[in-house]
Amino acid sequence: MDPFAPRSSALDFWFWKFHVDDLALLVDVIIRRAPRSAEVRVSLWLGGAGRVIHAQTIDLTATPTEIVAGLTQLRAGASIGEAEDVRWDLRWQEGPLVTPLGGAMSRLEPFDTVLLVWPFARFDGWVEIGDRRFDVRDVPGTFYHYWGRGLAPQWVWLSASSFDGEPDRRVEAIVAIRTRLLGGPVWPVTLGYLWSTDGAGTDLTISTVNGLVRTRPIDGGIAIRSSRLGGPGHEVTATWGATRPNDIGAGIVQTMHADATVDGHRATAGTVGLETRAWPSAAAVAAMPANKPMAG
Repeated sequence: MDPFAPRSSALDFWFWKFHVDDLALLVDVIIRRAPRSAEVRVSLWLGGAGRVIHAQTIDLTATPTEIVAGLTQLRAGASIGEAEDVRWDLRWQEGPLVTPLGGAMSRLEPFDTVLLVWPFARFDGWVEIGDRRFDVRDVPGTFYHYWGRGLAPQWVWLSASSFDGEPDRRVEAIVAIRTRLLGGPVWPVTLGYLWSTDGAGTDLTISTVNGLVRTRPIDGGIAIRSSRLGGPGHEVTATWGATRPNDIGAGIVQTMHADATVDGHRATAGTVGLETRAWPSAAAVAAMPANKPMAG
């Protein structure tokens, strides 16, 4: 799939995330088509202190090869941009693509969003936060593109790109606890996917296509379980960690400093992306007041 192909969807999101030194960075480039506008949303933690920037603009150019949203340019494998005191010049090798729904389902686009994931992305370039500069040299991360009629009303997202002593292990998961069918009624079945690799092989469970993926609250976080027809099951547990999450708006709470265990393998402490919207048990998050968005 061409991530820059012209679309008529109400929303188009691109985002990338990685850690470098004491910076955890996630940048969204968002197109809204009614009314026509764009937003560059930066969610970051510097030395463990989080904040969110919303840079909204009507200065938007979208072509099959490039997105320009205000001061930010995005094209295949590269972005130059800025939002308030955050500036970047980045390039990345995307690596293999993971697409939870392919074929006729992806063309029909029956649910809220269609999703593409590049979990082996590796980043080079630089990021500046105020007067601090971070050189980015072959840093592992993840690149996402998704689009559709609107955001699902409820979900859990988890992304882990760093495991001590296991540089090729990765896990990506989204569980849409609630999503709509053709923009109308809420679909009665939980949808989602869990993709994982240990470097030697990969496994993808798509609920309810080739198995089931379910999530539930646990003390201080979430648990995700997948079971694939004719294949292995996977157990993921994640906790929010000691760093306060960011409130990025629209009921979404997000951190890049979660802790997680995947099938008994521990991700590098404090490096896991974890995000929820309308999570049914928010007690653990409520105990750590989220960092609020800043107007851009």
